[in-house]
Amino acid sequence: MNDTGSEPSARRPRAAQARAFDAAPVALVCLDRVGAVLDVNPAASRLLGASRRELVRRPAVDVLFNSAAKLKNVPMVAAILTGMGSDGADGLLALRHAGAETIAEDEHSCVVFGMPKEAIARGAARHVATLLRMPKTLMECLDRLAVAV
Repeated sequence: MNDTGSEPSARRPRAAQARAFDAAPVALVCLDRVGAVLDVNPAASRLLGASRRELVRRPAVDVLFNSAAKLKNVPMVAAILTGMGSDGADGLLALRHAGAETIAEDEHSCVVFGMPKEAIARGAARHVATLLRMPKTLMECLDRLAVAV
C-alpha cells in the first residue's frame, strides 16, 4: 500500500524512476506478490542472457537455470517443485550436464505434477524427493559438493 492507502500500480515507475532503474549498474528484477517478473533492467537482461520481452511475465525457470548452467567452477544444487507445464525441465537438464546436483519433487507431494514430471522424464533430476524429504536431500547434495570442492 502506498501513503494514500491504495495499492501501488504494477506498471513501470514514473519517468525519472524508470531512467534510474534502467541505468542501474546492477541487475534489478521487479516481481509481483506471486513471483511473476514485472520488469527487468538492462543489467539483469545481460546477466540472464535474455531480453526484457522474454523475461517479463513469462515462465522464467529455464532462463534462470540455463544462465546458472553457464557458470564455470561454481558448485550448485537446483530443485524444481510443483508447477504446471514444462518450464524448468530443459534448464535443470543443462544444470545436470554442467555438474550440478539436481532434484525434482516427487509426484506424491506435488499439488501439480507438471514441471517435476517433465524434468524427471528428460533425465534432468538426479534425485527425486517428496517435499518432506527435500531438506534432507538438499543437505545431502550440499555435503557431496563440499567434499568435491
